[in-house]
Amino acid sequence: MASFASVPTENDHTVSNSHSSQSSSQYTFTMASAKENPKKMTIQERFALFRAKKLQESRLRKYNTKKGKRTQVQKDALRSKFLRQVESYYGVPYAQKYHDKGTKNYQAPLFLDCCALVRRAVNDLQDDFGFHLGRWNQNYQFSTLSNGNPGAINDPAALDLKDLKPGDLIFYTATYNSAKSRKQRLKLVHVEVFTGKGPNGQGTIGARWQKGVVQPFDSYKFESTSYHSIEFHYRSIDPWLDGMCKPASCHGGWWIDERQNMAVNKYSMFNADNDKEAEWYDDGSAGGDDEEGEGEGNVAAGTTPASTASVISNIRRKSFFVGKSNGYKMIQSALVHRGWVQIPYDEPFNTKFDLRWVERRSQIDWLGHKDGSCSRKSTNNIGGKQLVNHIANNTVITVKTGLLNTLRDATRLDATIGTHASFPETYDLSIASDRLSFLKLTESNDDYVDSDQEDQEGEEGTHSSSSNDDDMWILKPSAMNRGRGIQVVRDVGPLRRTLLGGSGEEDGDHAMGIDCWKGRSMDMLAQRYLKAPMLVNGTRKFDIRAYCLVSQCDDTNVVAYYHEGYARVSLVDYTTTDASLKNNLVHLTNIAIQKKHPDYNALKNEAVLSMAGLEKVVECPTGWVTSTLENKMKSSMAAVISAASSKFDRKGGCFDLFGFDFMVTAAMEVVLIEVNTNPALHVSDGQVLEELLPKVVRGTLDIVLETHGAETPHESAQAARGDFDLIYNESKNFRFATQEQKITRLETVNEQQDVQMERLKNEFSRLSEK
Repeated sequence: MASFASVPTENDHTVSNSHSSQSSSQYTFTMASAKENPKKMTIQERFALFRAKKLQESRLRKYNTKKGKRTQVQKDALRSKFLRQVESYYGVPYAQKYHDKGTKNYQAPLFLDCCALVRRAVNDLQDDFGFHLGRWNQNYQFSTLSNGNPGAINDPAALDLKDLKPGDLIFYTATYNSAKSRKQRLKLVHVEVFTGKGPNGQGTIGARWQKGVVQPFDSYKFESTSYHSIEFHYRSIDPWLDGMCKPASCHGGWWIDERQNMAVNKYSMFNADNDKEAEWYDDGSAGGDDEEGEGEGNVAAGTTPASTASVISNIRRKSFFVGKSNGYKMIQSALVHRGWVQIPYDEPFNTKFDLRWVERRSQIDWLGHKDGSCSRKSTNNIGGKQLVNHIANNTVITVKTGLLNTLRDATRLDATIGTHASFPETYDLSIASDRLSFLKLTESNDDYVDSDQEDQEGEEGTHSSSSNDDDMWILKPSAMNRGRGIQVVRDVGPLRRTLLGGSGEEDGDHAMGIDCWKGRSMDMLAQRYLKAPMLVNGTRKFDIRAYCLVSQCDDTNVVAYYHEGYARVSLVDYTTTDASLKNNLVHLTNIAIQKKHPDYNALKNEAVLSMAGLEKVVECPTGWVTSTLENKMKSSMAAVISAASSKFDRKGGCFDLFGFDFMVTAAMEVVLIEVNTNPALHVSDGQVLEELLPKVVRGTLDIVLETHGAETPHESAQAARGDFDLIYNESKNFRFATQEQKITRLETVNEQQDVQMERLKNEFSRLSEK
């Protein structure tokens, strides 16, 4: 039986540290392995891990500072998201000690009092807010949203009830009935989240009663048995929505949070500005297979090391830097053929480039990036603009949790996003609210025979394929690639027990830690396994890797194209017996896994099929794969890019080539599985890829260079470019949809108009009667 306690909770990060001549020692380790075996880390490894995290925090802080304030649209969206996150904790009990032993609330894995509810909801969304809310109570939270003490008439942050918006906070000052009650610095005793609902528009959400649970209330006013003389203080969360979370200066020296970034000067070893190692630190964002560097030359054909200086300074010839990994030879060849000159591989720090193509986002200096704005124009670049092959925060779709949340948020505003980009039922186990939902959903799975009973009876693997496949789950680390850490399970009992944790003792109600989860949290997804997949030759599972090029992502527009991909086929027959669940060759079709097959070299052309070739080996109508299937994938891609367009960090000169992975069911439903950054560009993995990938690279460069005014279309890339189909253009309000989806959308619009017309008629009749 799988052990869930050892599932990696972070993406694999490789951290290396090499010193000057004073020390020649070098070491390498992974964050994931460090998390699994922290006691085995050396002092040097611990320090390297600590330093890498601090440098990342420093760069993120400076990057967010450069970005400036959020737009009102972004703040309104985040406000709504915060309120929904608060609502997701309905039913969570206040504190363990107030409930009777043996009751459901006493055994709950999570407890939330009033301030813990706010803290938990904010920190669930810390990537959106841009900060981590400190562990202190409502007095601290009030201080971050105020400029004075409660009741101060000169505090400009003080609001009237009528000025509150849903998501704002109501703080309570009062006098405790008991003289033994702990005094609060600002005398605040309670906080609730304003919703504006209820009969008088005074509704809130809170953890109000000691023996109660998180719940909505019709009014923020109530009488307490613990305190009296309540006064109310209304505060907007706008500072938080702007990414600001700092206690008021008049409350200074009060709270010290070890989570906050340390202050560093320019000489500090924790200063990312002067640290080249930090600049190239692996942020784990790669979504494809890494390719080993080959060849001996560092300079492109036609140049020599002696001419490097002249190459870089020559403003008449465009220059590029390409990292020596993942298909770099195709990129190099395409650009050299256009007359560009290459910056040597051993000069990754060189900033005199027109185009930079690297594996990871962290290999791009986002603070120094020339985006074409007037204040940063330079004659050394294309119109003062540098082209880079990543969107700064592409993790909003390329990390599994990012994609899940992006689709969730967008679907709430536009239901067609969810229908066009069909995504499996998924739970983010790093978020407490999703863990609660998953535990509630799988309560019946506790009846499954566990591994201890199987071992005692000597019947391991007795469950057959006749077991209910609806109960199968696939567990995925949120930010790992190449199938690493993925498990397919039918028995989620061990996972439930790991999540629930706790011994039933009063360990959920300790000072300042009431919102701590009793069990283990995991940076992974639990996703409903796709039952009844379409099979190749009726025996083997497959998925499809297709390409999406976002050629422009700046303040003026977002544009995306589709390019056909290929099918990745398992080399082992498909089955769902319990024994097969441990064999990733059966269930995971990506090439990195199939390469582990003992006969892979001989069978690799069977592991990769073209789209036309796929149609010959699956059960479908003639022409279905190359028309209907591809149109559904285009629609799904367009929906994802549309959903992410409001979340992308838009910068001039940014483009990105994504790998979209799809599954197809026996009923011909198309399901989106994940999105990858830096998709594998390995021509050595079969004949199909040897023909396909060079076209993808040449067409990508041709579209990008023309889009950004670097070059006109190149004759050698015209055929390759023609294989790209436009699927999204924000400025023209264009989003690809299939014919059936267009008809459904039109019918939905007509229905909505009919409902609206009926409502207006009723309102007119009511007014006429008056």
